[in-house]
This record gives sequence, structure tokens and C-alpha cells, in this order.
Amino acid sequence: MQLPFKVIIVLAIVVLVLVTLMAFFLQSSGSSLSKAEAERIFNADCVAYAQRACNWEVTHEPEFANYLNACRVLYGSYREAYSCLYSLCSRCFESMDLKCSGLCKICNGHNYASVDRGTCCLRYSSECSSSSVDCSAACP
Repeated sequence: MQLPFKVIIVLAIVVLVLVTLMAFFLQSSGSSLSKAEAERIFNADCVAYAQRACNWEVTHEPEFANYLNACRVLYGSYREAYSCLYSLCSRCFESMDLKCSGLCKICNGHNYASVDRGTCCLRYSSECSSSSVDCSAACP
């Protein structure tokens, strides 16, 4: 019994489509985080990063990838490290070091632009006396 050429082509296409669909579903279901697991990872790491003063250096650690993946599952695939660490982690939102670092960069910019930085440095010294940010180069 010989099958017609058209039937063989149709069967080959159906098998190819089924294999592709199975591969897609197996790949997508196996590697994704559940929402509950993503919340657990995000919240636990947020607390851990807050205990380390929300230092940007944590983004260079290998385990930060898990935190970033969990953040993207919860808040959208377009999220990047900055928003996941400083905007969405409520314990790190506008941390003192982040605020003081930004103020120090502003004072440093005044220095490079030859603008009087006295007011900026006075503000830095009054608002950031307890910060660990070293701004001695911009505000001697």
C-alpha cells in the first residue's frame, strides 16, 4: 500500500507542528517562576539588600540575576536592575546613600562647571552627615 504524495506531506507538516508546539510548551513551563516563588525571592532578597544599605554593588553578584528574574515576573519583563532595586523594593526606595550620592554628584558637577558649590556642599554636609558616601573630592 502506497500513500499519495500529498498525504505524506500533510502528515509531515502536522508532525512538525506538533513537535514545535510540544517543545514550546515544555520549555516555557519548565523555566518560569511561579508568582508565589517570585514573590518569595523578591521579598527575601529585598530585605537582604536593605540590610546591606541597598548598595549598587549587589547588582554585580551572581545571585542578583534571580532577584531580577523574580522582579520581572512580578512587575513586567521590561524592568531593569535600577527600578527593581531602588523603585520597587520599598526598603531601598530613596535610601540615604542613594540620595547623598546624587547630591555629591551634583556638587561635583558644579565644580567641573566652575559654578559656586558652596550652597551645594553646605546642603550635603547638613543632610548627609550620617551617610557613608565620601564626597571629599567635591566638597573639601
